[in-house]
Amino acid sequence: ASVTSSQPPLFPSLPPLLFRRLTGYRPAISSGGELIPMFDKNKTMKSSYPKLACAALLLLCGCATTDYKTFEGRNTVFEGDGGTRATIEGIDFWENGEPPMKFALMGIIEDERPGGIIPMARLKGDIAKKAKLQGADAVILLGSSSKIRGYVTNASATTTFNGNSAYSSGTGISAPILRNSASFAVIKYVK
Repeated sequence: ASVTSSQPPLFPSLPPLLFRRLTGYRPAISSGGELIPMFDKNKTMKSSYPKLACAALLLLCGCATTDYKTFEGRNTVFEGDGGTRATIEGIDFWENGEPPMKFALMGIIEDERPGGIIPMARLKGDIAKKAKLQGADAVILLGSSSKIRGYVTNASATTTFNGNSAYSSGTGISAPILRNSASFAVIKYVK
């Protein structure tokens, strides 16, 4: 039977790899108009549902939110006593105190993100970008906390039979799902 490389009309816009993962079929049809299975008679097809479930979980749980709120009040100019400073992407990050000079409080940045290595590595860069958009010179860390939202567990076991005896072994691992929250005061130096 001849095979064409076009997808069935039900999924005309899906890329071939995504179509194959979602349906278990190659994005090809036979001359009779039937979908061609992704596996042959000698092999079994692996289910892609666990992979799709993990991808959906990452999309739902892996999002970071960085919100800016303007501060309004009568007295917005303060003078600090000093603290520790690091400069990231042109924005001063003050921790363990405030700048030892006059500064105006512009607003507050509230950030929430997963507590994993990659999202936390991007935290200060994301805060710096948000502060730059407001025309700020620096930010002051007001507070940061992490909460455990649950656990991910994965385990596997293997059993080998040899005559009348059997040997089993297995491994397992659990890891916490963390969510980090942080607040920063957005400031402009007063000269």
